[in-house]
Amino acid sequence: MPNDDPKLMYRWGTMEGASRTFETFAIRMKSDMLRMARRQDRRKVLRRARDFCGFVMVFSTRNGEPLAIINDGILQHMRVGGCAGLGAKYLSREDSSVVGIFGSGGMARTYLLAFNAVRKLREVKVFSPTRKIAKPTPPR
Repeated sequence: MPNDDPKLMYRWGTMEGASRTFETFAIRMKSDMLRMARRQDRRKVLRRARDFCGFVMVFSTRNGEPLAIINDGILQHMRVGGCAGLGAKYLSREDSSVVGIFGSGGMARTYLLAFNAVRKLREVKVFSPTRKIAKPTPPR
């Protein structure tokens, strides 16, 4: 949705899922601003893990009661980084020690933490198309 600033747009989104094993249902609701850099190019304004983007609500599927409300700012980075770590664990050679990353934005540091958890990294090669964020930003 457009707002007063023609270069910014508001975006709302949800993801839902349930677990029979844990007898829970969760919904992730996110609210963020997109910067319109070019006509077709949309960039999120909030990129760091400490930025608030939304929250996750968890409910019991046995009785419907709410179990948790969690700030999603850091959780989203850990969720995505964790999936990347699993990919590295099962898709890379066990003796892999060099990683190359395209991009150095908000998720890069979390990806590196996950890769290093499954492989002993000795070298990291980063390419960033944006000079301003040439180093991965640490999650907080």
